[in-house]
Amino acid sequence: MTVHNYARHTGEYRSTSDVLLARGVGIPALATTTDPPDAKEGFARVFVNGAWSHVEDHRGEVWYDRDTGRAVKVSGLGPVDPAVHVATKPVITIPLATQAATALAQARTHVLHHYKLLDEPTPAVWIAYLKALMAISDGTDTASTVLPARPAQ
Repeated sequence: MTVHNYARHTGEYRSTSDVLLARGVGIPALATTTDPPDAKEGFARVFVNGAWSHVEDHRGEVWYDRDTGRAVKVSGLGPVDPAVHVATKPVITIPLATQAATALAQARTHVLHHYKLLDEPTPAVWIAYLKALMAISDGTDTASTVLPARPAQ
């Protein structure tokens, strides 16, 4: 007798084998005599509730979190939720105010280390740069669409 074996937890098709059964003995556990469907690219053959079906198989694929861009390697059977994950890494746009706040912190550190700690006057170009970044980061400058150019060292 020919049986088709499937995995315990997923029901996924594993193999086909011939078995000899003694009278009064049933087929092996995790096996069926129902023929599985033909293999189909991108799908696993799964035996659930007494019937075979095709289930999407993305195992091993890398998908990306739609909101964070974080890579996620798929490990289970079934469709990937397009509301949560996308196949290509999304471009995450960082708001200009956030970019300005980051640049402001870096600029303050630069001014501190190169001028203040040495008791040197801060050049006017650095003061103007700091003020421009502060205005963008605190929202008083709503017209800028890009950060100002960083002054030369």
